[in-house]
Amino acid sequence: GLPPSLLRSVRDKWAAGAAPMRAVAIEIAFLEEDIDTAFVDRVLRDPATEVRQALADTLRRQTLFDRDSALAIDLAEAVLSSVRDRARIEMDREVRGELYRAVSAMEHAQDGATYLREIAEGGCDPRWA
Repeated sequence: GLPPSLLRSVRDKWAAGAAPMRAVAIEIAFLEEDIDTAFVDRVLRDPATEVRQALADTLRRQTLFDRDSALAIDLAEAVLSSVRDRARIEMDREVRGELYRAVSAMEHAQDGATYLREIAEGGCDPRWA
């Protein structure tokens, strides 16, 4: 893949543009190995509803909790927390709905990842014994 510094540079250039460019910057951000929680927080505060909606859609489709490292899981949990917080105060109904759908998808993925880790650490699911 591309070096993280190059991805971040391209992302930041697009993020400084008009709203449609900022929405594309979101897709670029999720090509990086580690989630940039500061970037996600900035996007959650973006004045353009289409940008916040693009983030929610991207988060709904991402598998943030499928990453292997503990750091990646911690970052995914931080993003989930930020999205929950934003959903509570979001004024645009459509964006708020997208944010809650993203929260639901992320929570589902988090539960699945936790369950699989527990099985891996404990041997097998007791229901299968």
